[in-house]
Amino acid sequence: MNGEVSKDFSELQPRLEEIKTFTNIIPDNIERELEKAVKNKDVETIRNLLDGRIKSLIDKYIATISNPSFPLEGEQILWMHTVTKGIFNKEIIARWVITNLRAVVSIPQGKYYLGKETGFPTTAKIVGLATCDTVVMNQHRSSKGNRVGTFTGVSGRSFVGTSMSSTSSQSSSYGDLVFLVKGKESFRFQGISDPNGVRRLIETIKKQTKKGLT
Repeated sequence: MNGEVSKDFSELQPRLEEIKTFTNIIPDNIERELEKAVKNKDVETIRNLLDGRIKSLIDKYIATISNPSFPLEGEQILWMHTVTKGIFNKEIIARWVITNLRAVVSIPQGKYYLGKETGFPTTAKIVGLATCDTVVMNQHRSSKGNRVGTFTGVSGRSFVGTSMSSTSSQSSSYGDLVFLVKGKESFRFQGISDPNGVRRLIETIKKQTKKGLT
């Protein structure tokens, strides 16, 4: 019997590793219940949690984050940047957006513009902030150049120490903000202003998401 339990418990290990990605969307009480079951090698309870409440939470979260509608109910843009090409007749080729739920790279299709009821185009890349990791790469300072990216806050209010427009700066930090899912790069916001400040914003959102579940 003990041998069978050990075998069943071992077979659950990949699933237990898998849900670590979603720890920020699992309430503390369910997390504690799972930890207790794992400690006691209570296979039945572990399976019930993984196949029941935890699966429901994960499925609901994935469905919400991948929803092409924009904005979702309660979703607010906190940071954004419009990528353009051309000098005189500028053409929008992408928009980088961070909301209180997700980070998005959207590529306009025809007359599509982010924020319209048409939602994200099919070429949009989306990651949920609660389940991704971020790192800053290729950081450098420059005394020449415009702000790349804007903190918008709520209802258009900017955060303290940030700019609402692409104005020239005397000496600013720039770098790539890389979004990782399960250790692999999903996409990056290349050469943005104050990349560490944007990363701190995301970490704050992640903490608030977890806190809101308690």
